[in-house]
Amino acid sequence: MAELVKGGKVRFLGLSEGGPETIRRAHAVHPIAALQSEYPLWERSVEADILPVCEELGIGFVPYSPLGRGFLAGQVRSRDYLPADDWRRNDPSRRRSGPALPRAGHADGPAIA
Repeated sequence: MAELVKGGKVRFLGLSEGGPETIRRAHAVHPIAALQSEYPLWERSVEADILPVCEELGIGFVPYSPLGRGFLAGQVRSRDYLPADDWRRNDPSRRRSGPALPRAGHADGPAIA
């Protein structure tokens, strides 16, 4: 990718979902301009590992899905309203750290302050 910059094909390089080691290795080959990673309100792990590396190396951070892929925007009230093949029913990041998606007829879920 660094050759593409040198050849004038692209101006800047970015990464998506890179961990600290990957970011450092890539930046050692050619300066990385930006890193894009998921950063919803309930998943703050990037604050401990990723953001400090970005700050140290002068890499911009581009968060995506800050409202949790519709969960915090009021679009999804219950898993029962999601189509059977909707991946959000079994999203591993929701099982790992976020609040469970409520079922129809139950409380709307935790309040996020």
